[in-house]
Amino acid sequence: MATGKPIPAWLQPVVLLDLLAARGINALPALQGTTLFPRDRPFTGHQLSPQHYDRLLANGHRLWRGDDFSFQLAHQLSGYGIGPLAEALGETAGAMAKLTLISRFANLASPSATLRIHQVRPDDCFLLFGGTYSLPPSPLALRCALALISRELKRSEKEIRLDAYLRETSPADRHQFQVHVAARCHFGMPINALRLRTSLPQCERAPTLRAQVALQQCAALSPAERTTLTSVQERLWSTATALNLPECALQMGMSAATLKRRLQREKISFQQITDNLRAERALIDLLLSGASVEEIGARLNFHDSSNFRRAFKRWTGMTPSDVRAVYRELFSNVN
Repeated sequence: MATGKPIPAWLQPVVLLDLLAARGINALPALQGTTLFPRDRPFTGHQLSPQHYDRLLANGHRLWRGDDFSFQLAHQLSGYGIGPLAEALGETAGAMAKLTLISRFANLASPSATLRIHQVRPDDCFLLFGGTYSLPPSPLALRCALALISRELKRSEKEIRLDAYLRETSPADRHQFQVHVAARCHFGMPINALRLRTSLPQCERAPTLRAQVALQQCAALSPAERTTLTSVQERLWSTATALNLPECALQMGMSAATLKRRLQREKISFQQITDNLRAERALIDLLLSGASVEEIGARLNFHDSSNFRRAFKRWTGMTPSDVRAVYRELFSNVN
């Protein structure tokens, strides 16, 4: 487990507890196993780890009467629940700029999920959802993040197009997605992602003083210490060339043995992380570009297309040609 506790307890956790109380539900059992205790109320100065926040989500879902807990929480979080990020978003022009801001301060928008942007074109990008201590985010966290982020983006820019792609094939609460997520939802997809497309010109303007204050506050609430998984993901995602474990460890200022040991404590391996990220990049290239399998394999530093095809089948259970045949039309032509 990571030792960092990047989630301010007086933001999302307090909103969650207030939501339960407003529905006449005893909120105290939701604290079980979270490192928060009733005596700590109102939790000023306390923080949670991503694991403990997910435990709080699971407890709240168990106590909730109905199947819309994550979505109702997203509504409550919009505004005060995401702290100064709400102010920063209000002072930011352009949907793409807002999405970048949400990704930058993911701990405020989606505490137990990582958010990575893959830019396809200036007017078309994907926000990819991962976990802070596991590769996929928890279903509850994913639902909440989709509802919150899509509604924040749609709040001031109605003309943007949002599509949510979800790996779940047929969730029992499918109708709740249609009601609460401000995006067209597609299930049984190969990735968890929110796609943003816009035909509007993206305005650039100097940040106002209010925006500068809000951004400084967001930065102050961002974790000084990331989980090792998140740090490795960010390092691998941002680099232009593939890194092996010793190279990644060197860039992170530690030995390969130390990095390997820290990842083992988080119950993940370096190979799992690299496979996951390469699979995501390969999937997007296959679905959205006209590049050949050979070209995509070369971009991902495979020496020949046969090795890439075998690795892709191991990652996804499908061949590159099967993925294109099944999904490409949907990804390319969604209106």
